[in-house]
Amino acid sequence: MTSFYKSKLIFILMLCAISPLSCKQKLSPERKAEFIKQINNLVEVPSKNFGQSRSSVQAKLGTPIEIKIEEITNTHNPNQKDQVHTLVYKGLDVLIYDVVLYKKEMLFCVRMTANHPGVLPELIGQNEKTIKNTFGDATRIKGKTFEYDIGDERVQIEFNNNQVAAVQWNLYVD
Repeated sequence: MTSFYKSKLIFILMLCAISPLSCKQKLSPERKAEFIKQINNLVEVPSKNFGQSRSSVQAKLGTPIEIKIEEITNTHNPNQKDQVHTLVYKGLDVLIYDVVLYKKEMLFCVRMTANHPGVLPELIGQNEKTIKNTFGDATRIKGKTFEYDIGDERVQIEFNNNQVAAVQWNLYVD
């Protein structure tokens, strides 16, 4: 190999090292569709398994260790007071938005720091490579947290020492 070709090869390799996105393989449409399907399934799990009310959550998980209630102002009507109920279980917080005036409850956040087999996907302890192989590249990465957005809903997967330490589902309520 001549020095000219060696120089070109070194230049190309340096470009790839500097800009990994330029050397990144394109996903096949089938693989991309599989990632989207997996994320959609992940987003739907809490609503499917817990329902939308405190009573449906407790029917599935039993009596919580603690219940926290916070009064908040309704975003659409500043004169209306709503509540957020946080049901605390070991390694799991379930937040329900309660529109008191209309007696309507909506699941809007689930945060898991310990696996709950049979209830939620067992993601705690999985490594980063497994998460990427299952769900693909995150919509965004903030520090040690992968964020996957599906419409107005978001799943955040937090890592500690390259292993999943927490998963949080943020579900849309209005």
